[in-house]
Amino acid sequence: MSKRGFGDGLWCVVGDFNAVRRREEQRGIGTVMNSISSSDRREFDSFLVGLNLEDLDPV
Repeated sequence: MSKRGFGDGLWCVVGDFNAVRRREEQRGIGTVMNSISSSDRREFDSFLVGLNLEDLDPV
């Protein structure tokens, strides 16, 4: 995936991605530690890193 062709300005990407980078971020009713696999977390992390995005803590 590439940002090329979408302009040189700053981006703000927001939403509920239904993915987390770290186990500590996983919250909710009935949360089971194994519900999100380590490979899913790595894939989401690669997505963010590949697009040079920052994962900000919720306010």
